[in-house]
Order: sequence, then structure tokens, then C-alpha cells
Amino acid sequence: ILEAEGFSGRPVLWHCFSGDAVDFLDRFLANGWHISIPGPVTYPANHDLREAVKRIPPDRLMVETDCPYLSPVPWRGKPNEPALVAFTAETVALERGMDPAELWTLCGDNTRRFFNAPAKGL
Repeated sequence: ILEAEGFSGRPVLWHCFSGDAVDFLDRFLANGWHISIPGPVTYPANHDLREAVKRIPPDRLMVETDCPYLSPVPWRGKPNEPALVAFTAETVALERGMDPAELWTLCGDNTRRFFNAPAKGL
């Protein structure tokens, strides 16, 4: 529907990407859209999502909580909260071969740019 309505190349954030359909990831990326990764990336059996994380261009990657759902390990099955996104970010960083602090900065910069929010420290 988004493609048919002309959203290719427009600012779209794909919320809670699950990684279960590589074809969808390729379409999202071809359209220039941003991808947000939730807590299930930390689940041991979620190989597809961790593989997808490696393919997302750095300038279009974000992490999220999806509170109160999709808590990361070790809080899986309990209510999610914003502080737990650090566990999601750590897993994403490890999958991409990055330092977690570097990934945290990258995702923060991407989020501010996407939402046209003020630069850090202002």
C-alpha cells in the first residue's frame, strides 16, 4: 500500500521490524525507509532478525522498546520499559560488530535526524 501510494523515498519508519521476511527488508531498504529493531532481537531463536540487523544501512537503523510489549532478554515475558532498550541496543551492536556506545550514538543521531529533532546537547 505504501508503495502504491507513492511513499517510496519518503520518510517512513518501519516500526518493530520482525526480520521474518527478508523480501520485506529488501523492499523497505529499496524504498529508502528506516527500520526500527525491538527487543525480540535478543531472543536466542530469533536468528532471522539478527541476520537482518546486519544488512540495514547504518543511517537507517533505530532501536525501540514497543512498551509494554516485546521485552528483551532477560526480561522476556515481563512488561517492557524504556530503560530496557539498552539490552536491545547491546545485541544489535554485537551483531553488527560495533561497540554498544557507538551504536547507541548512531541510533540516537538517526532518530533525531528522522524526526527533525534538535541536535544532542541543545
